[in-house]
Amino acid sequence: MDINDFARLLFRAIRCSDTELIVEILKYKESKKLMNFKDDLGRTPIEYAVVLRDIHVIKFLFQQWPMLYSRALLKAVDVGSLEVVKYLLENEQNKVTSVAHITFEIIKSEQAYSQMKMTPILLAAQRNYYDILSLLLSNGCNTIPKTHRVGCGCKECKTKTEEDSLRLSRFRLDVNKARCSPAMLILTEKDPIQAAFKLSYEFNELSMVEIEFREEYLNMVKIVDKFTFDLISHARSSHEMEALLKLNHTNRYSRLELFKKALKYKQVKFLSQANCQQVINRVWYGELSYLICQSGLIRTACWFVLGLLWPIWSIAYLVAPKTEAGKMLNIPILQFVCSLASYITFLLFISLTPFFHTRETAGPPFNCLDWLINLWIIGQLWHDAKNIYYHGLKQYIVRQGSLLYIFFYVSFIFSYVMKAYAFYHYGSDTTPVKEWSGNHPTLLAEALFATSTLLAFLKLLSFYVIHRTFGPVQISFSFSLGALWKCLSLMLLVVHAFGFGLAQLYANIDDSDGSGCYRDLVFLDSNRLSQ
Repeated sequence: MDINDFARLLFRAIRCSDTELIVEILKYKESKKLMNFKDDLGRTPIEYAVVLRDIHVIKFLFQQWPMLYSRALLKAVDVGSLEVVKYLLENEQNKVTSVAHITFEIIKSEQAYSQMKMTPILLAAQRNYYDILSLLLSNGCNTIPKTHRVGCGCKECKTKTEEDSLRLSRFRLDVNKARCSPAMLILTEKDPIQAAFKLSYEFNELSMVEIEFREEYLNMVKIVDKFTFDLISHARSSHEMEALLKLNHTNRYSRLELFKKALKYKQVKFLSQANCQQVINRVWYGELSYLICQSGLIRTACWFVLGLLWPIWSIAYLVAPKTEAGKMLNIPILQFVCSLASYITFLLFISLTPFFHTRETAGPPFNCLDWLINLWIIGQLWHDAKNIYYHGLKQYIVRQGSLLYIFFYVSFIFSYVMKAYAFYHYGSDTTPVKEWSGNHPTLLAEALFATSTLLAFLKLLSFYVIHRTFGPVQISFSFSLGALWKCLSLMLLVVHAFGFGLAQLYANIDDSDGSGCYRDLVFLDSNRLSQ
């Protein structure tokens, strides 16, 4: 019998679990060559024994081939055999290298490629085997290889990119598949929800950078989002929700910290989950939650009355914040109503400004409405300064509509600065408006005030988002504007191309003396009319 016959006989003995025959075959003088033989499916004898989950056969094979420990362990992880993995990890004397850094040529499958290297922990995380991951982590396999960012300029990344850029990208993809495993997040992260938020945001960014693997990264985003959604869906009481969300009732700036993280990382699916919405409604209405059950007319009347009293609420909060009236302003819905009422009052002041406007001099003085508007702007700037202090400048800038607010404040401030400058330098000047120069400070102040008035009314759009009808319409309209801008850019490109073509066609025609092409055309037309 040649070595091929011995290999076929060995596979048959493994399939039949004939340990006596296996022992006899392993006594063959060239038995070491048998460990690399493969069957029709590309499996070596030790891998075939692992697939069959035959512990006794694996034991006999290890006695002859102890160097195949890494291959057997990774094959056991691949097929999801917890018993074989446990047996291999319990036999410390068979290990030839550290389990956390064992590498192997990955098994050919739809999910992997033949040229990639992988660790047992990485493969178990990709397959999301919770029990195997827990077992590996308890035995010291607590590391996942960290990849550098895309486009990293370090020497190692440059070398790997020059050698095989595709392999580096595939390895980064495999590592990220392991990182997004729900089992890995639960077993290794102190806060799985926040870690999932960061991974979802990171994978979205990678999908825009590595376009060739966009579908894979978007699938990872779906896995991570589904993990947080399912995790929060298993909560059955308010105490469980507060434990998951780390709700803080004492500090009003951090009681919704997890929701702010979700907004920061654009976790729409998490925020729209029913349990999250219930917690948000409970915090939003606070002690006024009984108004939810009232009719729309009663709720509107209550909000209208509370809005009219916004100066009283504000003064009570400033003077005596620990009283019952002062504590009422800690309720988010009442804060929103007072903010909306205050802003409507500000718009009323702006609307009444033309009726108090006068141009008796080139530098008109400030009237009562100007002082009220300035006072409101100073208060709003103080409010935004507190938000920047508690939440950071970056968070304030990236917030939706912040650019509109910044232009709004800058326009108002510069308009009143120009008005004060005009009053100081032209307060006694009675020159008619028609004789003013184009860059007169009063005219500039009025132009800036008109611009800021427009921005002030546009700011009302931010209040429409909370409405169940106007909010989706506004969001859909914003997406429509993006599509419209793309269509307009294409049209402008065509118009510019046509215009440049006409310019090239008529560029060399010289008709400075009134003759030439136009004269010839007139002559031809006159001949046609005479005929």
